[in-house]
Amino acid sequence: FKILKDPRLDTTSEDFAAQFELWNKIIIKVSEINDAINTIRRIMFQIDELLSRDNLGNSISQKSEKEVRRNAEKLLGKLKILENELTQTKNETPSDRLRHPAMLKERMEALVSNVSVADSVPPQQVYEVFEHMSKQIDQKLKQLNMVSEKDLSSLNHLIEDNGIQKLHG
Repeated sequence: FKILKDPRLDTTSEDFAAQFELWNKIIIKVSEINDAINTIRRIMFQIDELLSRDNLGNSISQKSEKEVRRNAEKLLGKLKILENELTQTKNETPSDRLRHPAMLKERMEALVSNVSVADSVPPQQVYEVFEHMSKQIDQKLKQLNMVSEKDLSSLNHLIEDNGIQKLHG
């Protein structure tokens, strides 16, 4: 079969190509956010599991255990902040979307529908919004990488030094 454009539209194939190109960039950015959120949640789950233990190990000193717990809680706090900046975590019911602000993921997903429903080249404002949000997202992803390289790595060294199984991101 062959896909044809609506003959009533003045949209050119270049316009459709520009629309598809922007749509594709937005989808890639949403995927990057989803990957980051999954990484954050995976690490937070492991930290929660670590902190829920009554005793971290038989051979660990009380001072070392306190240090591990303190560093784990500090990392957990940083990850929660990043998660909340990337996506709205307070939504429990559909009506909560009206009560709580849309975060970067939800705003970028909304941009997808703005681009995909039109039968024309996206307006300049959509490109500007995409660029603005992409910079914010890239900044948050960079922060996540720094937290992983610095704080998670530091916690893992501390954990390994005390004979506890390390966390994976």
